[in-house]
Amino acid sequence: MSPSSEQTLTSQRHVAVRTRLRHDFNILITSNTGFADILLTRLALDDPARPCVEKIKKSGTRAAMLVNSLSPLSDAPLSSPSPHPTTTAQ
Repeated sequence: MSPSSEQTLTSQRHVAVRTRLRHDFNILITSNTGFADILLTRLALDDPARPCVEKIKKSGTRAAMLVNSLSPLSDAPLSSPSPHPTTTAQ
């Protein structure tokens, strides 16, 4: 196998893994947010558990936004990590 075709195959595998991970995370997030929605419809407004369930829903919504923002990256090839400049604390 030529280095070029091997590199293409590796890139395709990476895209497939990232796509599968994104899909799996979306399923988990959707189920957690859905269960939070169900609980919120059943809890009284003054229920002490309500703020916790609202936090779960808010976290799920933020996680979904994060996964969706990463979606375009699933089709992009992996790049080599580049060094970040470091600063020294004084």
